[in-house]
Amino acid sequence: MSTVKERFECVREPLDTWMIWNHDRQQIMSLSGKPLIGLHAEEAASLCDFLNDVADGVTFAKPARRAGPATEIR
Repeated sequence: MSTVKERFECVREPLDTWMIWNHDRQQIMSLSGKPLIGLHAEEAASLCDFLNDVADGVTFAKPARRAGPATEIR
């Protein structure tokens, strides 16, 4: 039996908040220089899922482009 550990994991902190741990780098994950600590459980779970999807190469559909402003036909 083999278990594959995901790159990012939600870890409960002592004060009942959550952080995201990066197993590849063996450190707390940061985005834009901000460490991902002190998160609510739902927030941490969503971020972990997203980060693991990106790490696994999952691509996300781009939103449809909005048409430009309507022009009046004369």
